[in-house]
This record gives sequence, C-alpha cells and structure tokens, in this order.
Amino acid sequence: MLSIVGVGDDLEAARADAYATLGDIKLPGGHFRKDIGLAAVEGRITL
Repeated sequence: MLSIVGVGDDLEAARADAYATLGDIKLPGGHFRKDIGLAAVEGRITL
C-alpha cells in the first residue's frame, strides 16, 4: 500500500496536489481510486 498526501489552501487544492503527485508514480499492476474527497469538493457531503 502506498499513501499520497496533498497540501493546499482548501480541500480541492489539496486533492488536486495529491492526484498530480500520483500521476507521476508508475507501478506495474498498480491502480488507484479517483473519487477520494470528490463528494466533499462537490458539496455532496460536508466535513
């Protein structure tokens, strides 16, 4: 398991930072979820 952390002024910026970092990582057979934090960014849930 690999964990990536993003930082930013708000959740949307931190999420974008994390996924930008993840885009630079290539692991054979690796996969990742693309929905982490999305519901909160879109306002469907609150934190």
